[in-house]
Amino acid sequence: MLEAAGDYPRMRALVETERRTNPRAKGLSAQSAALASKIAEVDGWVREHPESEGWLYECHPELSFRSLGGGRTPADKRSGAGVVSRLRLIRELFPDAEEMLAAAPWPGSQVESADLLDAYAALSSALACAQGEQQFLAPEQDGRGVPMRIVV
Repeated sequence: MLEAAGDYPRMRALVETERRTNPRAKGLSAQSAALASKIAEVDGWVREHPESEGWLYECHPELSFRSLGGGRTPADKRSGAGVVSRLRLIRELFPDAEEMLAAAPWPGSQVESADLLDAYAALSSALACAQGEQQFLAPEQDGRGVPMRIVV
């Protein structure tokens, strides 16, 4: 799939071909497709720098929020309830978060509140890594043998 990065129609065609033979395969959003070229860039860099395996981790804000919430997944991040529950979780770790978010220099047309909260969730995972307190989720290797180390 990464070989088609940057070519959304080709990527969708590859996904649809997979879905015909694998009913459990998921679709491909335009947002996911837009990330593919950056994923390919990071993937190439990691393979060229195997020493990065000692310090490079991957995190996903939704999984970070789930961990912060004691295993409960907050409501959809675009809903009012989701924003409020995520802000509560973030405030527990970062008491000044509300003030910092209110002072963010980016207009809402450039960055949504949910994205700013996601950045805080990723920061919580980065701090856990820096303190050696990260939890690894399903450590595996990709098809090329590169470790996939998702942490919270």
